[in-house]
Amino acid sequence: MAYMEPLQKAREVLEKAESTLRSLAGDAVKLGRYEEVQTLARWAKQISELRSVSGNLTVPDANDRQNGNARSAEPVAGYPRFLRHGESIVKVGWSKAKAERYEHRAPRDVLAAVLAALSRAGGRKRPIPVEALIQLRSRDNKPIPNYQVYVALSLLCSHGVLEQHGRRGYSISQDLRDPAALTAQVWDSLPHQEGAQR
Repeated sequence: MAYMEPLQKAREVLEKAESTLRSLAGDAVKLGRYEEVQTLARWAKQISELRSVSGNLTVPDANDRQNGNARSAEPVAGYPRFLRHGESIVKVGWSKAKAERYEHRAPRDVLAAVLAALSRAGGRKRPIPVEALIQLRSRDNKPIPNYQVYVALSLLCSHGVLEQHGRRGYSISQDLRDPAALTAQVWDSLPHQEGAQR
């Protein structure tokens, strides 16, 4: 476990760097420096991707390596799954690196913000780049963490609202003229997580 502390510190550094870049991109938008916005958004996305990869890093125990007890990285069928708990979306996924289940949560409002942004962006004919979505802000004007945006995007793909086109982004598969109604429809379709209050 000696490796955990430096890894945790590195994750915190990456999280702070991503947050700072997002803030700078917001400043650049206010100043009308759109080329800088694209560069800052691209850097923030790259750090976000690095953070998501680093979240799956594990250092195998020496005894496990010697005894051949390394955990299987085989995925389990049925992932990802989406549930709701209180006012949050819960994405239950499978970590290949850790060979175990994980959960990511995002407030219901993130789903509404992502759908509203997609509705404004269009995207039926060509994919909407993720960079156009990572600048989203919550109702109280705080930056929405990228992982929460990705939870909403993954949920929308699983419901056939969006289609992912690799790194090119997402195209819209359904009518988004009423994002509030679609938010309610997707939300209502989610089963409650066991132990959650309804």
